[in-house]
Amino acid sequence: MKIETNKSHRAVIYCRVSTEEQTLGGSLDYQEKECISFAQRHSLEVIRIFREEGESGRSGSRTQLNALVNFVSLRKNDISYVVVLKVDRLMRNHIEFYALETVLQKSKVRILYVLENNENNSNGKLARGISGVMAEYESNVNSERTKAGNREAFLSGRYIKKLKGYSFKINPLGKKQIYPNEDARYIIRGFELMAKGIYSQREVLTILKAEGFNSYPQAFNKILHNPVYCGFLPDTQGVNNGEAIKGIHEPLISKELFDKVQDIIDGKRPTATPRKRNNPSFPLRKFIRCRKCGRFMTSSFSQGKLKKYGYYHCSKCTSSTETRISKDVLEAVFLEYLKSLNIDNEAILWLQETVIAVFRNKTKYLEQQRRALDKDKKELEEEKSRLIHAVAAGRITAEDGSPEIQKINAKINEKQILLSDMVDSLDVDECWNFVQYFLNNLAEIWAKADLGLKQKLQCLISPEGFYFEEHLIKHIKTPYFISIFCSKTRDFKSKGG
Repeated sequence: MKIETNKSHRAVIYCRVSTEEQTLGGSLDYQEKECISFAQRHSLEVIRIFREEGESGRSGSRTQLNALVNFVSLRKNDISYVVVLKVDRLMRNHIEFYALETVLQKSKVRILYVLENNENNSNGKLARGISGVMAEYESNVNSERTKAGNREAFLSGRYIKKLKGYSFKINPLGKKQIYPNEDARYIIRGFELMAKGIYSQREVLTILKAEGFNSYPQAFNKILHNPVYCGFLPDTQGVNNGEAIKGIHEPLISKELFDKVQDIIDGKRPTATPRKRNNPSFPLRKFIRCRKCGRFMTSSFSQGKLKKYGYYHCSKCTSSTETRISKDVLEAVFLEYLKSLNIDNEAILWLQETVIAVFRNKTKYLEQQRRALDKDKKELEEEKSRLIHAVAAGRITAEDGSPEIQKINAKINEKQILLSDMVDSLDVDECWNFVQYFLNNLAEIWAKADLGLKQKLQCLISPEGFYFEEHLIKHIKTPYFISIFCSKTRDFKSKGG
């Protein structure tokens, strides 16, 4: 084969393997050696070698391939050729291949293959096209075989993914299987420490790290939730109706220990870990103030003869019984206080008009933007469809059509992302009905709400808290919410006070 140079004899070499195992096996070295020998036979000066270690040929977005394209595109590098062993080393997707070839042609760079036909005529192009299609076919077949192999492994109870605490070995049947390694003891100890119920996950991980274990909080959380450690494989592929399968590997812990840890993590079992600051039994904790010192009050239960009794009290004024308030009494008075709040209808009307005006202005603009994006996306999809039909009909070549199709796909994806980021329109009337219901039913909502909503409602009404004295609720100063929306701003005294 005679090579006619169009700029110089300068060339770069590209080598690729798909897996780390191939990297270790010397395939890259073989490719490099053959490519260098080919370049020497044709008097090509090799300027740089790009080695792709363990990246798939199904995608055109690869680290070293992208670096190669950028390198040869620079005029100062004066590159005329890219030397590669075979078509399938460069790409296993024919559309991506044509797109790459077009990009290189624009830089007047030609691809040369060590083991393929390099004739620059119709026969040569056909031969390389067939090689590319066969490479893609082989890739698809390998992908299907891999998926089938994964299904077969799962159904036979073999776990074939990397897992902390295990290493891969070949079992007596000649199949790859996981076996416990030196990290297994840390995994076992981690579950045992968690099962005690006296440590948090971070505390357990700190203990294990001090003993030599290497992990981080998110990974350790996944370990504690992974049933493979107790011998069961989760059906992540949906091949067993979502049901886990008993693994053939050696489990590190028992199913009972795993379930116990899950219950502790999910809060279904009591633990001796430090009590959370927010206690759902005392929603007014850190909200009511001590009338003597002004501090926020804490809370606790006292054991009576027949049951426990809850109290709010000051942690500073512990010797004073005047600052000790019954939970039942205080919360009943607070509930009556909420019922007594008379919402001013004129204030509600003003708020409604203001909110609706702002809302409609915002949604009008968003709707305009949505329609414009929808229109642009439809036009791009129509343009893409025309190009695909033109290529299929032979009106334009795949070399010319594929790059344009890729560009259009990128633009369509960009429009779709923008559309996905836009918040769906809300029914403003329905939202406002909820606001009115909320303002007119504060007591009912507070009584039924969880701790989080209770505290938010309390902060909305009186963010600085309140005092309680002889069944009288006193605000430090009139809260903004009450001054705007309530017709009564006086202190509230319960009917029983």
